Amino acid sequence: MIEFTLSYPERVRSLALVEPAAYWILEQLGEEDAVIDELNEFIHGLAGQEVTEDHLARFLGYAGFVEDPAEARQHPDWERWVPHRMALSWQSEKVDRSGRSVEELSSVTCPVLLVKGTVTEPWLKRVVDLLGERIPEARVVELAGDHAAHIQSIDRFLEELETHLH
Repeated sequence: MIEFTLSYPERVRSLALVEPAAYWILEQLGEEDAVIDELNEFIHGLAGQEVTEDHLARFLGYAGFVEDPAEARQHPDWERWVPHRMALSWQSEKVDRSGRSVEELSSVTCPVLLVKGTVTEPWLKRVVDLLGERIPEARVVELAGDHAAHIQSIDRFLEELETHLH
């Protein structure tokens, strides 16, 4: 969505982003992290491939949904996640590295709601905070929960979204 907004600003009236995968911001600012590099290598390797349950479990560990991927199948949401695992095959390196610069974020003029979870991975929180610092009309909201805080704290998320839209 960030890429679309930068390419077609006249088509975007407002934007709500929940811990977007804009890791290129960290790279450009010299805040690279070995975990992010490892995650990107893993995710890019899944592009266009069949995503197995083992891949899903590993991703859940990277994203902070589970502490240990070996225990992912015991998570209460496992059965809900499994049918959607192929979504992990959609994120290629080309999608991640659009060629945009951090400086371009200041040209986003629409209101932007940025959401992060209280117990999400620190590098995901950092991406949200950096976007909040660089997009002029951005507002950062921290909700109780992990990478799915917008679902785990759905009432508060909907309140924040309603405020954002008005």
